[in-house]
Amino acid sequence: GGRARTWRSRAAMPALNVLALHGFGQCAEVFLEKRAKELSRKLKSVATLHAIDAPFARPEQPALRAWWTYPPELWDGRPETVQALAETLLQRESFEARGVRESLSYVVDAWSQGEYDGVLGFSQGAVIAAVLCAELARRAASGDASVRLPRFAVIIAG
Repeated sequence: GGRARTWRSRAAMPALNVLALHGFGQCAEVFLEKRAKELSRKLKSVATLHAIDAPFARPEQPALRAWWTYPPELWDGRPETVQALAETLLQRESFEARGVRESLSYVVDAWSQGEYDGVLGFSQGAVIAAVLCAELARRAASGDASVRLPRFAVIIAG
């Protein structure tokens, strides 16, 4: 006897909804229009990126956002010293990422309110995406039946 097979074309499948988390010094609009523009174009029949703005404004340009900030002894907040900040952070085992808890709460809320299939994070957003996945898994393991786990995560330059 023969087996029945089901064929579903990509066009018949609903597009995946992806929560997108931008990098440090970007915002949702810049991320979608510049950083992820080509990716969005290539994925348009498969997935839709839905970016949200990080909660912390950069002091020198409030439209640019961050998922956490740095203590003043690490960074003075000026754009021209970002490279020095990066070099300093690479030399350290750890540092104080101010605002990570607030960002996690904000992203968990966004995840819970949206109908997302997965999460994509770039740079600082990649770190928050990984922490989101861990937090959702922790909540699910502790018996929270309302938690929807991501089907996938894309972590870029975290």
